[in-house]
Amino acid sequence: MKQAKIILFIILFPVFIYSQTGCNLATSIPQVVYYPNSVSNYTNCLAGYDTLYLCGTNTIVYDTTCTGNCRSALLNPGSTLYLKRTSCPGSFGAYYVKDNATLILKAGSTVIRVKKEPLAIIINQSLAPIITTTCTSLTFPTINCLAGIEENNLNENIFSLSPNPSSGFLKIESKINLTNNPDIIIRNQLGQTVFEYLNFDLTKKEISIENLANGIYYVCFKTKEFITTKKISVLK
Repeated sequence: MKQAKIILFIILFPVFIYSQTGCNLATSIPQVVYYPNSVSNYTNCLAGYDTLYLCGTNTIVYDTTCTGNCRSALLNPGSTLYLKRTSCPGSFGAYYVKDNATLILKAGSTVIRVKKEPLAIIINQSLAPIITTTCTSLTFPTINCLAGIEENNLNENIFSLSPNPSSGFLKIESKINLTNNPDIIIRNQLGQTVFEYLNFDLTKKEISIENLANGIYYVCFKTKEFITTKKISVLK
């Protein structure tokens, strides 16, 4: 009797897996921070090379409509990133995924590189390969996710705010010549955005905070070159 031969064909989405080599973060301090219990716009387009930081519990970010998407992202446990990456060379950008965080690569994406802890969740809805390095652990920059403040803030002296405490207005002074106007975002102690001044014209010199209740707030200045945060008090 001829020996029967059984051939099994297992069809998997392409995922190339390496282990433990190259687990250091080859990325900068995050320029964009998403806080716990926050959801981004469903048609988010975060063009450029910014590094995203997803704080954790119920942080959901959609980055699905851009071309030339070459950024990196750091995903903490409990966070989810929906990603469609196109028109970017595979050598640019990487995605770092901790245990119990989820990265979903949407249909139409091109190749990406992922460094992940063993219990990270990677879902590939694309035909593109995911080049995966499995790491025992990943160490992220220290971010205070309650207010989104970089603990080691290298840019903290670029702007000054006065008076502090303030009862209604803040005078803004830039200590360097900027190539573009900053976005100014004010958050409360829960990390909730209470005011936004996009593309703020620094020639105006001041912003109104007269509608804010007494308390502690964090004023974030964001440009293409950096992000920095100042703590203020409102006292009326």
